Amino acid sequence: MLNYGYGILYNRILTSITVAGLNPNISYLHKEQKNKPTLVFDLIEPFRAPAVDRTVIAVLNKHSNLALDKNILSNKTKSVLSQKLLLRMNTEFTYRSKTTSINNLMIEQAAGLVDYLQDKSKKFKPYISKW
Repeated sequence: MLNYGYGILYNRILTSITVAGLNPNISYLHKEQKNKPTLVFDLIEPFRAPAVDRTVIAVLNKHSNLALDKNILSNKTKSVLSQKLLLRMNTEFTYRSKTTSINNLMIEQAAGLVDYLQDKSKKFKPYISKW
């Protein structure tokens, strides 16, 4: 379930990076890998626990009818997980004195990195969640 959720999150981060105009293959923390968007690996880390891990734990605690089909998640389980994950990423909360969502924060993080790289900002402030 974690890997499935990370796949959804991975695509959201990649979209944020692309929309911001960054090259997803140029990373700052991970070594360059041929045909791998390593910048996604950099920017996904702050969002794994608050978006995916927390959602998976909640789903496991509330849904006893989760199932596997030939050692992979059943379609029903994927549907439940993806719905809950998308709901979590779109749920608004207060962060740094403003109302936002995880989806908005991913976009803001990519834009913040652009501002930092273009010297429009003196430092890049990563998202730090409170559990």
